[in-house]
Amino acid sequence: SVCALSKKWLAPGWRLGWITVHDAEGALASAGVPDTLLKLCQVSLGPSAPLQAAMPTILNNTGPEWYQEKLQALQRQAKVCVERARGIPGLSIASEPQGAMYVMVRITPNALLGIGDDDVTFARELLREESVAVLPGQCFMLPGYFRVVFAPPVDVLDQAWDRIEAFCQRRAAPDMMGKSI
Repeated sequence: SVCALSKKWLAPGWRLGWITVHDAEGALASAGVPDTLLKLCQVSLGPSAPLQAAMPTILNNTGPEWYQEKLQALQRQAKVCVERARGIPGLSIASEPQGAMYVMVRITPNALLGIGDDDVTFARELLREESVAVLPGQCFMLPGYFRVVFAPPVDVLDQAWDRIEAFCQRRAAPDMMGKSI
């Protein structure tokens, strides 16, 4: 099993986690898996010493109510992203999130002037014009889409979506004006 603080505790960038391997029959050992895992750990950048020192306290002192609150917040945040994207002409949701902290948004081909369905151009121009960073779908082998992380609080997401909407409205093709997909 694999787990990391970065996902479970909503702390992207905290490269601190663990892997547990059960190999009662020795099949993984005979295939060289432990040696490969060790090599992988030795070439990756390690977490900072303060994070390592904090890990036992984090694991021992995080009560179940914290997890429930975070899950409910993520569900609200995901819902905001899905609803906002669906309300913007030229954008649609590929699939509602079901366990990730992000949503993939489809760019309708030719709905946005100067964009077409080019996700890299969309991401670059959105950052340049509105100071909102999204990841192009091509990073994930999904051209024509972009990824929005919904870990921030709802008020921050609403500000970002207001900017995304303004960007799309300025670039809306004449036949997309006032339409929602």
